[in-house]
Amino acid sequence: MFMSSPLHGSMSVSSSSSLVNSRDSILKLILQIDKDVEEHGRKELQDINLGYKSTEIRMSKLDKWIKFTNGNLPPNQQTEYDQIQGMRAYLDDRLKNFDKELAEYREGQIDFHETDIEFEVENIKNTLTEYLGKATPLAITQYNLMLKREAGWRSRIKAIDNTSAPEKPIKPNAKPKIGCLFLLCWLIAFIPLFFVVSILVAGVAVVLFGDSPPNLLIFAVVIAGFSSWKLLRKMAIHDAEKKAAISYEKAIRNWEIEVKEYNAEKGKLREETVEKLKSVQPLLELYRKRDVTVVEEFITVALKDLPKINHNNPIISVSFSNSSVIVDYLLPDIDDIRELPIDVAIKRGNISLSYFKDSQLSKVYNKLVYDIILAVMNCVFNHDEVEAIESVTVNGILDTVDKSVGKPIRICACSLQMNREEFKELNLELIDSYECFRRFKGIAAANIADKVAINPIQKIQDKDTRFVEGYSVASELQRGTNLATMPWQDFENLIRELFEKLFSKHGGSCKVTRASRDGGVDAVAFNPDPISGGKFIIQAKRYTNLVSPSAVRDLYGTLQHEGANKAILVTTSDYGGDSYSFAKDKPIQLLNGSHLLHYLKEELGMTDVYINLDEAKKLNKEN
Repeated sequence: MFMSSPLHGSMSVSSSSSLVNSRDSILKLILQIDKDVEEHGRKELQDINLGYKSTEIRMSKLDKWIKFTNGNLPPNQQTEYDQIQGMRAYLDDRLKNFDKELAEYREGQIDFHETDIEFEVENIKNTLTEYLGKATPLAITQYNLMLKREAGWRSRIKAIDNTSAPEKPIKPNAKPKIGCLFLLCWLIAFIPLFFVVSILVAGVAVVLFGDSPPNLLIFAVVIAGFSSWKLLRKMAIHDAEKKAAISYEKAIRNWEIEVKEYNAEKGKLREETVEKLKSVQPLLELYRKRDVTVVEEFITVALKDLPKINHNNPIISVSFSNSSVIVDYLLPDIDDIRELPIDVAIKRGNISLSYFKDSQLSKVYNKLVYDIILAVMNCVFNHDEVEAIESVTVNGILDTVDKSVGKPIRICACSLQMNREEFKELNLELIDSYECFRRFKGIAAANIADKVAINPIQKIQDKDTRFVEGYSVASELQRGTNLATMPWQDFENLIRELFEKLFSKHGGSCKVTRASRDGGVDAVAFNPDPISGGKFIIQAKRYTNLVSPSAVRDLYGTLQHEGANKAILVTTSDYGGDSYSFAKDKPIQLLNGSHLLHYLKEELGMTDVYINLDEAKKLNKEN
């Protein structure tokens, strides 16, 4: 009844496959070709050997005839002998040409996969040498996508409102059918009526005229025919009207059912669409207000679509503060580039992959790094639809080993900072990324592959003083721990750990706030999903008594102050009816002790903890 909107599914931009994946695909194809050829050769030899064994068995049966007849075989046996010799010659020929046939089969397999191999190699080469050109069109903004989604949902609501209910059926006209059955009934009624009319007319005529007129028969026929036709037509009309009324009543009942179903479906569909529209609007509003968490997460999602070199997630961290963005971006290692094929030669059934020479590698690697730095900067600036960002600093990070202690470390290998006006002047289609890096006073060693650490132009520092470093609690808890007796700081970090696990499934994060014990926010989580996600505030209460309704009302006030999408209150105890009534129809989720134990079991595998409020109360009195 309703057409589904083409705007559906997740809006998050999925990260592209890495070049290492392309390389692995090439190697898998080559390995598969070798396996197929080996399997084909094995089956061919097996078939030839079975043929030889079959001829030996058949020949052994003829040996007796050959000895008995001194080689002069009867016709049937001679035919069998000739067939065996022919089969041996055929098998000898197959064995002789085995290598040639196997080489032809290999060439056929290579021809079949040649396009795929060449495509992957070409993609690797183009990405490495023209990274900036391939990355520039991929700077798709989440804000733009969400605006399109919002417009799509508004359009869908309008389309739903403009749909019409099924039309009420029109009452049909009752028309009798003049068919064979009707004519037969008329004839049956006409004959007796004709005799009755004839007798009556004749009697009247004799009484009045003393004799029956000559046209009596014609008169009787007309009177009888007209009367019977009139009577039957009246009966037919009555029957047609009765059937039409029954049919119309049935049509009305069906129409009422259809209208009811239509209104229910229309209402449900409109309600679902309105809810989706409401879910995206708070995120858009937070972005327009330059909410730190939202801006950072939007940029992070946008960066995920840049071409990846290896399997690592290159986005280490994104920080937005005071109109400035700092991105720590993990660069590929030069060994990753060394192992990527850039050319393929296929000749005489052999596949030969070519790689960068050592003399080329350093130059290509340095250009790739500078391209990546500019691509990240372009993605961030292009993402900023509300011009909240005035400057961007990109720090290129490399994994290496501190040889003095033999431990792996991460160093900043290059750093570049540009403001919005400077970036607007760039023509990325013709730019030389290295010259641009030098012009805007980027910092890097002469050869980035040497992995020389430099001091970044700007480091990421979390400006929100509420957030502190969380610590692990779940792995340190002893077996049989009563959660209601835990230290309150440990309990808050346990809750943070739980929700970090829950939100990480959807690419989100969770941060614990500085301990204040003032009934404020204990943790802040963010889910980047534009439909069901947003900003979540979490409050943990390690209580032994019911949580008061005032605590739930205070949390709702905090929710509005923070501009969050949802608030979650977790306690070891429970809530009263007033609390549940207040939270109803509000973006507040109340989790009691039973819920908490369930989630700890499902998400963190904690099956040996429990909640005993009486035990906690007794312990509190003793202390």
